[in-house]
Amino acid sequence: MPIEARRRSSGSLVAGLVAACALLSGAPPAPAQQPGGTGPAAPGTDGQGAAIATARPAGDALPSTTDLTARLSQGLRGAEAEVGTVLERVRASAARLEEQRRQIGQLALLKDDLERQLAETAQERDAAAVDREARDQRSTALEAELATARQDAAAARQGLEQRAAEVARLGADVAALNDGRADLEQRLARAGQEAETRDRQLATLRDELEAARQSEAQVREQAAQRQAEADEAGRRAAEEFRASEQRAQSLGQQVPFPPRLGRPEEYAALVQSIVENTMLNGETIRLDGAIRMQPR
Repeated sequence: MPIEARRRSSGSLVAGLVAACALLSGAPPAPAQQPGGTGPAAPGTDGQGAAIATARPAGDALPSTTDLTARLSQGLRGAEAEVGTVLERVRASAARLEEQRRQIGQLALLKDDLERQLAETAQERDAAAVDREARDQRSTALEAELATARQDAAAARQGLEQRAAEVARLGADVAALNDGRADLEQRLARAGQEAETRDRQLATLRDELEAARQSEAQVREQAAQRQAEADEAGRRAAEEFRASEQRAQSLGQQVPFPPRLGRPEEYAALVQSIVENTMLNGETIRLDGAIRMQPR
């Protein structure tokens, strides 16, 4: 109940008591104050404009005690009713205030919970962005490693072919040396027939033959060494090629569907479709077979 209404109720109760006392004493009642202290109220009315019997009965006769008691009881009952009404309104207002205070507390708790959920959502979004960036970096690194492995495999093939050509040239050199040795042997045969007259030539030829044999041995050793190097290089190139193929196959098996790496023509088809479709705008299209890179 508002404060002004309570003041008016109290004013009416006081005015009734003052009027009753004035009637008992035979003196005229004093003018009542209006609610809020704005000035005296009109004679014969309380603060709410209700008429109060303050005049004496006709003939200056005092009212009887019973009449005064009845009036006073009636005024007290009205005041008690108004006080009860005021108390009920006060209790209802207190209950509403308590309910509003409880609702405000619940709203504050709900606000804190929402702010906490928003903060957690922001943290999860930031973590997802960091994870996506790390996955993109790992994918780029894997693609670079795959390209490097393919380049190494191509270089190894070229080296193997070059070494095979060198081995072929060494074979031709060995054949030429064999031909030279045959020529030397023929010369030695002829020199044997002319041994008596060509001792010096024979010694020279023997020296040349020994040198040729040493040269042949060296050539054979070099050829064997180069053949071993070529075999080792071929083996390493084959291992590197198999390893690169296995890495590419393993990377392709991680793709859910289809279980392989992408092809250039598939990427070109998607680019052509994006360029030709004018309704496509502001969209993120993934061309990775739904792959999810695993952490190392």
